[in-house]
Amino acid sequence: MTRPANPSAQPRGGKLRALPPCLAVAAAALLVRAAYLQQARPIVFFDHLISDGRTYFAWARTIAGGDWLGHGVFYQAPLYPYVLAVFQLLVGEDLWAIRLIQAALGAAACALVCLAATRWISPRAGWTAGAIMALYPPAIFFDGLIQKSVLDLFWLSLLLWRLSSAASRSTAANWAIIGVAWGLLTLTRENAVILAPLLITAALLCPSTPLAFARATNARRLLSAGALAAGAALVLLPVSLRNKLVGGEFALTTSQAGTNFYIGNNPRAFGSYAPLRPGRSDTPNERQDATELAEAALGHKLTPSQVSRYWWGQAWSFIRAQPAKWLALTWRKTLWTLNSYEIPDAENIDYYAEHCSILRWLRYPLHFGTLLPLAVAGAALTWPRRRELWLLYALPALVALSVILFYVFARYRYPMTPMLAILAAAALTEAPAAIRQRRFRRVGVAAALLILAAILANWPIEFPKRSQVGLSYANAGAVLAVDDDNERAIREFQTALTIEPRILEAHLGLGKALARAGRFDEALAALNHALKLSPSAAQVHVAIASTLLDRDDVPGARRHADAALRLWPDRAEALAIVGCVQFRAGQFHEAFRNIDRAARLEPNESAYTLEHAWALATCADDAIRNPPTALTLAKQAAALASPRDPRARDVLAAALAANGRFAEAQTTARAALDVARTRRLSVLADQIESRLRQYEAGKPVRHPTSAPATSVP
Repeated sequence: MTRPANPSAQPRGGKLRALPPCLAVAAAALLVRAAYLQQARPIVFFDHLISDGRTYFAWARTIAGGDWLGHGVFYQAPLYPYVLAVFQLLVGEDLWAIRLIQAALGAAACALVCLAATRWISPRAGWTAGAIMALYPPAIFFDGLIQKSVLDLFWLSLLLWRLSSAASRSTAANWAIIGVAWGLLTLTRENAVILAPLLITAALLCPSTPLAFARATNARRLLSAGALAAGAALVLLPVSLRNKLVGGEFALTTSQAGTNFYIGNNPRAFGSYAPLRPGRSDTPNERQDATELAEAALGHKLTPSQVSRYWWGQAWSFIRAQPAKWLALTWRKTLWTLNSYEIPDAENIDYYAEHCSILRWLRYPLHFGTLLPLAVAGAALTWPRRRELWLLYALPALVALSVILFYVFARYRYPMTPMLAILAAAALTEAPAAIRQRRFRRVGVAAALLILAAILANWPIEFPKRSQVGLSYANAGAVLAVDDDNERAIREFQTALTIEPRILEAHLGLGKALARAGRFDEALAALNHALKLSPSAAQVHVAIASTLLDRDDVPGARRHADAALRLWPDRAEALAIVGCVQFRAGQFHEAFRNIDRAARLEPNESAYTLEHAWALATCADDAIRNPPTALTLAKQAAALASPRDPRARDVLAAALAANGRFAEAQTTARAALDVARTRRLSVLADQIESRLRQYEAGKPVRHPTSAPATSVP
């Protein structure tokens, strides 16, 4: 890297001249993001987090509550939850305020990109790159999510800014800052470790013109590399030591690399994410499944690093055994990484665009299918300055490679954006100058590459785009169901199925919502449709069994409960529903054994503890009924359950009545009844009302045919 040869790249006045455009870019970016957040506020997911967002927020709440060390080796990159915990300490759990803070971080990243482009290309390219980032729809979208992508952009923009100044200020302090920025990026996005060799090379080569390099002593080059390493160690070493102290193993950041590599490279891989077990895509489930499957395969307990090594080995076994299939898979991932389509995770930009006009209108001119071709043209136009700009070419290529090696999500390739924005700005600002200077050959080459890249980036790919939008509506329905709005949840599920009739989650969610509304025939129709789509989906068998129990069809419920247990022999959901069926059939000892096992498997899941308490409080068999223990468990479950959960109060009322405390049972049952009616849970409300009359008569619930107090989640 050298001081830019383009005279316009270093304006007279230096930093002060570059400051106003960068501040203007930051202000514009913040304004656009604030307007977008206002439009996005009515979206279900704004106040009700799902998937990784829910996991991160709960993790941050634990950290903010004082548990700063946590437990075990980190499985997910840890920095974002800790930053989120700081936000919670500053503004509480106000998601609007937290999203605004993130919008400010995103705006600051746009300003850093402006500074980097100014130094690397020119002042005009600087504000152009900043404007691209300020208005780029995926950047606006990701900055508004409770997701670590906002930190990805910020740390990478900081890294680019400091790298752009390394040519003129190749000092140890600057390289230490670069090391810190890379370390922070690695703690946010684990695959950033792939950038390490490139940054070390840059430190050893900088400054990079032959004359300057000849004058640079080996000591100076080693000092730059050492400062880079020291900056990175300052960030990463405490995390590694924490993993050793708390988890018993040394791990640079996390222990999920092997699992992620296998997910993207196995005989069933298709290019994007697919959980190890169907329907288990949440991070806690993924960690549990990765461990259980690896231990079952090897026949003994494994540490986190051993689990990771097992999955690395499984992936490499596939690659060695089926190289042609793996190459075809890798080619597909390459095309997907470079395509204009933003492959969604739990939250889909297409779904948000249907509700937010800012995203919808900005996506017409500005998307990855325009950004990538412009960046390719910019690389061609700036190729004569490749000694200065080689890092700008190499960084997005390495980020893309890190995605292709694993699996493709839009947010995984998102860190390419700032480098592409700078190169796109170079195309937009350098092309007119090249035409004026009659450098037609260079312009022609750039135009030809732009066309080829545009064809590649915008070529239709085989990906179920509309079904992904439908899945977002299904996710919205699931959130609304949890949030008591059952009727609206039904409408969201129906919308999802209108978009794509083969969404298993939508049929399953619709069936559960209809059952809660007491519309059993419609519920069973939806659930049977789900079963046709996936006969081996154990969760569907569980839902059908639960619905049939509500209809007092114990033999039918038994068939589906047994099917669920065959598919999920060691899962709490299956054991609990089998226990419920056995309880209703009067098989108390078997029911108690299965319900107790489910509660032990998932001690933090209130539903299973409630089933356990219910069995102990209401069982007609004196040898099994244990009112004192039932009351203890019911209180524990009520503490775990949401205050809006009428089932927890219903079970607690039954446990109080079993202990002869009928006045308290009546008060608790009335509270449960009020909540059930408010939530329009008509079936449960009728059951609670019937039990309340028994408590008023001084009678506990004491017969095996009593409807279960809870439904298995």
